[in-house]
Amino acid sequence: MPVEQLSRPQVDTQTTDTLIDRTLSVWDPRSECRFVVARPSEEPELWEAYLEGAVAGYRKYGAEKALEYRRIQDGDSTAIFFVAIESNGSVAAGVRVQGPYISAGQAHAITEWANDPGAPAVRRMIEDRLPFGVVEAKGAWVSGTAARRGELVGALGRFATFSMDLLDVQFMLATAASHVLDTWRTTGGVVA
Repeated sequence: MPVEQLSRPQVDTQTTDTLIDRTLSVWDPRSECRFVVARPSEEPELWEAYLEGAVAGYRKYGAEKALEYRRIQDGDSTAIFFVAIESNGSVAAGVRVQGPYISAGQAHAITEWANDPGAPAVRRMIEDRLPFGVVEAKGAWVSGTAARRGELVGALGRFATFSMDLLDVQFMLATAASHVLDTWRTTGGVVA
């Protein structure tokens, strides 16, 4: 796969379409993996590998239902996804990104927080940031058999933040299990 410089494509703020029209990849020396970012429709085999890894990873924690596999399987709700590919060719980690959003109701976080007393605050945080662009990271996972798992966890968090540049937005949100909050903090994320 050719390596191309990640750049800041411009997007129309009235649509969720981007100008990402090719697969991008970059080598990460810490995790010793090649990170690839693409649209599901442009890389269907990698998308399938992402989905397989996500199901396996979430199943390990008894959280497979949280992926909403049937809803995301066709890739239509995913703007871009990242996968980490080890030197042996196996997909070792991944995360997908939804958005950019044009309304807070598009964010899956709204559904996840629907019955929580903090739901109005979540909606308000998203609405306040919409004028600046918002995407949502979903379905992050790292294989339990990855050769450099610790480094890969950190790299996955760093690479997910590139989605803000790629989709020309200023904010990314994610809901996450407590065991991964520190990973997001290391990328500059604020846990609210």
